[in-house]
Amino acid sequence: MNGRIDSIHRYPIKSLPGEALSSTPVTRTRGLEDDRRFALLLPGTRFDPDDGMPLPKTRFVTTMRTAETALLSLRYDERSTRVEIAARGEPLAAGHLTVEADRRMVARALGRVLRPDDPDGLTLVEAPGLRFTDASIVSAGMMNTLTLINLETLREVEARLGRPLDPRRFRANIVVDGLPAWSEFDWIGRSVDFAEAGFQAVSRVRRCAAVDVDPRTARRDGSFWVAMVRAYGHVDFGVHLSVRVGGDISVGDPLAAEIPGPVELPA
Repeated sequence: MNGRIDSIHRYPIKSLPGEALSSTPVTRTRGLEDDRRFALLLPGTRFDPDDGMPLPKTRFVTTMRTAETALLSLRYDERSTRVEIAARGEPLAAGHLTVEADRRMVARALGRVLRPDDPDGLTLVEAPGLRFTDASIVSAGMMNTLTLINLETLREVEARLGRPLDPRRFRANIVVDGLPAWSEFDWIGRSVDFAEAGFQAVSRVRRCAAVDVDPRTARRDGSFWVAMVRAYGHVDFGVHLSVRVGGDISVGDPLAAEIPGPVELPA
């Protein structure tokens, strides 16, 4: 195999646009640090940050229901947790996300863009040991998985559906290139290595309506879900990866030339 990492992405706040990283460490216990560490809780939702219980994504702001999230961009410093958020390229808010007063200010600023009829209704939350991934409700092991997409698979889907698809629609942590289309589905239950870090492919990623939102325009431009069912009979795109061996991953890292046999999946 001649595959390599094309890009790496972290999403500090669930469902908000992410940021590209040139390199990052991954660990067995935390996955990609600070990925989906924070989330915007919807009004009327009870959440106890100390009980460690994940909530379904319907209790948070999501691109699936709030396409305006695509209007935003952010910069995040993991050492200080300071975030700078812009809307349509104009500064919107900045603050340290571990400081309660800053979180309230950032949440209200985001509310003005995402929920103008109730700008004070959102709550920006975090919880010790909890990452707000969609898979968090499945198990603790799945909560810390990363997602990977294959650009050659994307090109094949674009050709089949007859339209371009920005890779940012899929909010992947790792984007690879140089591999045959759909070959990532053959990894399920097997180990996959990039340079220092080792992973195991756990499952396919089943897509929701969030991918119907064009990240360039924040508009829904057709149903990827329906088109995929018609073309392929499923809506799976990408795979979940669990960290098997911690280490750094970097853009340009090659995929291990040989994928070993099955490995134990996380609980």
